[in-house]
Amino acid sequence: MDIKSTLLDEKITQCGETLLRLTSLPPKIRRDLQDILIYSPANQPRNLEQSINLVTLYDKAVKIFSTNPTAAPSDTLHVDNKKRFQQLSKELQLLIDKLDFSGDIGDQLSDIKTKLSLENDSHQVVDHTVDTLQLVVDGTIAERKTSLQFLEQVNTSLASTLGNYQSTSVKTEEELNQRQGIHKEIGGLVAATQEEVANTNSLPELRESISPLLAQLSDLSKKLEQASQREAALLDQVKLSNSQVTALLDTAQDYRKRYEDQQHKALLDPLTKIYNRNAFTDKLEAAFGRWIKIQDNLRLALLDPDNFSVINEKFGNSAGDKALKIIAKTIEKEANNHGTIARFSGDKFILLFLNQDNEHNKKLATRIQKKVGSLPFKFRDQNIRVTLSVLSDNFKDADTPDDVLGRLELGIKQLKVGSANQLIWL
Repeated sequence: MDIKSTLLDEKITQCGETLLRLTSLPPKIRRDLQDILIYSPANQPRNLEQSINLVTLYDKAVKIFSTNPTAAPSDTLHVDNKKRFQQLSKELQLLIDKLDFSGDIGDQLSDIKTKLSLENDSHQVVDHTVDTLQLVVDGTIAERKTSLQFLEQVNTSLASTLGNYQSTSVKTEEELNQRQGIHKEIGGLVAATQEEVANTNSLPELRESISPLLAQLSDLSKKLEQASQREAALLDQVKLSNSQVTALLDTAQDYRKRYEDQQHKALLDPLTKIYNRNAFTDKLEAAFGRWIKIQDNLRLALLDPDNFSVINEKFGNSAGDKALKIIAKTIEKEANNHGTIARFSGDKFILLFLNQDNEHNKKLATRIQKKVGSLPFKFRDQNIRVTLSVLSDNFKDADTPDDVLGRLELGIKQLKVGSANQLIWL
């Protein structure tokens, strides 16, 4: 039985069972529908006549409900809506995990996430969604104001520091000119003193001739002392400017680190802490570009825990989330340096093999299956064994990433029809 036929057959069964659950369905249509649904899955897919009969029954049911609004399937709609709200609640919790707001807004978002995990009221989910949107808006506005304040601080600090440096530069140049003039005067006085000493024959006459020179040297000494004090003040100003620049650099580095942390967090799945779908797409596009050029062995594998929905249904979503974290960590550890692993969707994971050896990759997939299958899960004192089915395919001919991913998604559904813990290597 090919995959398309199987999927069509499953869809027909699903639609028929949905229609059968309508409490207000007329007895005649219900009996006819039950006759169509009674068949053995091992046989060939339903024939065209059975499919047409099912569509005809759908048509009759739609006409009945459209002409008799009181017969509307309120119970079924209620169940469907409840599932939608449960999905909305789960997606909202994942969204809150991705948000990186601190302070009061971050605390309020954490409170909303906690309430979502505990409440089942659909109205509350809607209210929490609106509250989350409002907090995101408020947080974005607050971060924008903080960013503007930071930029203003940077501009003010840079302007102040630049002004200080310019002022210090001018004063330093003036001090240099003054010091050069003082040194020139001292040189002249030394030369004059030496000349007086050479031309004077008596000590009294020498004392009288050099007294004015000594007075000038004393004045120059005072000028040098004043120049030294001004230079010390200039040095303090330079140190202050340096401290301002250092503080500005520290602040900028803090913002840069926070930005890098946010960028890194945007690449990770908030629950499992491995790559998310978007990050994996970027990795795959890079690998695909290389494959286009050199046509090496580019292979993907879709990893799907078998019957994982049973854990959520029997033990709750928190138990399922815990199991997913452990499975993801196990796969990541085994795939280390051998492949790029990401959360694909729901409970499915996607693996991009980095090794060119096909046999090596197959052994890696088998090893991952064994490791996951041996994980000691225990919920409510019950030991649970989770197995992993793997479907792997490689790029061929004119394949695109969408082509290969499409084959994997379609093929994994076919895998789930059979036994668990399967490994299919295409």
